[in-house]
Amino acid sequence: IMQLGLFGSFNIVSLREKKVLKSLGATPLPRVMLLGSEILVRLLLSLLQTLLIIIIGRLVFDVQVTGPWYQVIATVLLGSVTFISFGYLLTLFSKSEESGIGLVQLVQFPMMFFAGIFFPTTFMPDFLQPLVKIIPLTYLGDLLRHVMVSMPAEYPILTSLLVLGGVTVGSIIGAVLLWRWE
Repeated sequence: IMQLGLFGSFNIVSLREKKVLKSLGATPLPRVMLLGSEILVRLLLSLLQTLLIIIIGRLVFDVQVTGPWYQVIATVLLGSVTFISFGYLLTLFSKSEESGIGLVQLVQFPMMFFAGIFFPTTFMPDFLQPLVKIIPLTYLGDLLRHVMVSMPAEYPILTSLLVLGGVTVGSIIGAVLLWRWE
């Protein structure tokens, strides 16, 4: 979910770099429609990706989703919107697709490492715990584990929702204020 959101946003950078966005600006296509379609495609891909992972988990590892499907879908959509909007914010700091990919890798690798995705955050030293608590992926991973396989949530659900919502709103506001089409 995180990688699709962060890396998926670089199609816009490529279009901007090739001056396609500038050309599209001369057509009757509203720019919001272009951006909206990009986001919608990413959301649909995120849902399909999640479904595929659930099917493989069930068939290969006998993992069963125990939570209600509407909660799973809502959590996946929230996580997707969070990281898509964060990805669009990151695109503003790159002049080319190549530099943008490097920037995203610089952000996403520490997020995966410190967010408790590969191993529990309780194994990390105390001096890293504040870092764990500011990474949005920490809260998405915790929420997904809780909703999908009924693991006890490490953080209050409301806290996870507020963090993900806050990152989403902050990223959208930042992207809208700083966005450049050319």
